[in-house]
Amino acid sequence: EVVLGQGLLPAFCCHDQHDLQILKRLMDKHVHRPQNQPVIIKQMFRDQRYNIAHVRPWSDQPTFFDIVECSDPVVFNVIIDQRGVEGILMIERVDVAKRVMHINTPHGAKEAFTQHGDQLFGGTNRFYSGRQDKARFIQQSVEGRIAEVKEQLDESRHALQQQLQEKQRLTEEKGSLSRELEQVKVQLHCKEHQINQLRGE
Repeated sequence: EVVLGQGLLPAFCCHDQHDLQILKRLMDKHVHRPQNQPVIIKQMFRDQRYNIAHVRPWSDQPTFFDIVECSDPVVFNVIIDQRGVEGILMIERVDVAKRVMHINTPHGAKEAFTQHGDQLFGGTNRFYSGRQDKARFIQQSVEGRIAEVKEQLDESRHALQQQLQEKQRLTEEKGSLSRELEQVKVQLHCKEHQINQLRGE
């Protein structure tokens, strides 16, 4: 997340200007504050990912795409065009990152990030300490997702049970009202019969 930045993560991708204008109208309609609207990137959608094998940094350290799996070719290409992640190394420890990037920068390595979000630039001593320890957007936890789905399932079952109980109550109430209505009809019929008898006398 630190690599991609808070502007690129929630961004939308559009194939052409026509799609961009449609999305812009939707955002203007539903997101009333312009400062809250996400970035819209216009880039032609392609079915094939860029071939970045020839620009991979000459290093035994993993790159961004060694750590982050991206199966969508459009997103893959946009990330490269917008952020240049093909030249970013992901190094767990900051001391190792400083040695790799500041002392003998590998060919093709532009930046490096540590596990805690520290940012280092190749060929210089520039270093920015990271402040984000936990992911807020990109997460992959099978156990967490299973627990979330189970919780949603339990909530749905509870709501269904309540609906069934309400349906049963209404059915019983309808039956009770129907019986009362029949009793009223019988009483009305008896009263009408008594009135007719009195008139006949």
